[in-house]
Amino acid sequence: MSRSEDQEFLQILAAKIHHAMTLNSSYLFAIFPAMVGIMGIGGTAIFACCGAPQRLVTKASILAGLRFKTRLAELHDLEGTWIGCLDLRRRSEIWEPLVNNEDVFWDIIQKSAIFISPSEPPVGSRGIDRRLVEACAKLDRFTPVEPIKLFKRVPWLIFDQKLKD
Repeated sequence: MSRSEDQEFLQILAAKIHHAMTLNSSYLFAIFPAMVGIMGIGGTAIFACCGAPQRLVTKASILAGLRFKTRLAELHDLEGTWIGCLDLRRRSEIWEPLVNNEDVFWDIIQKSAIFISPSEPPVGSRGIDRRLVEACAKLDRFTPVEPIKLFKRVPWLIFDQKLKD
């Protein structure tokens, strides 16, 4: 296939990978350009994600869309396969390191593979149950008489300042 048929090639490759994997397992493949300067044809760089279940592919496409915002020129979302084209015609000094950095693409794949349970708090945060337990542990139990005793022991400073004419 010629370079002008990159999109068709990626669709065929993604379909073959999707067909080769068993649908009972969970997987996510991504094909990203190694260097945009080499892979970019006509001002675009093509990349694909293929996986099962569909939520992995959907998360990867959403994360790529958020990461590259207005740079996604075309999107093709087939069952279990997502293909996107990055528009490279509007180059900028801020955006080019983002595309040429392989870590950005790995970050998209790693974050899309993480399962997020709505019943559990995100990693590094505390759930409401844990917060309530900690708050209850900090509370001191008082009888109705104890606060009165505490306030009687507090020294009060009263002063009167007369204004001089």
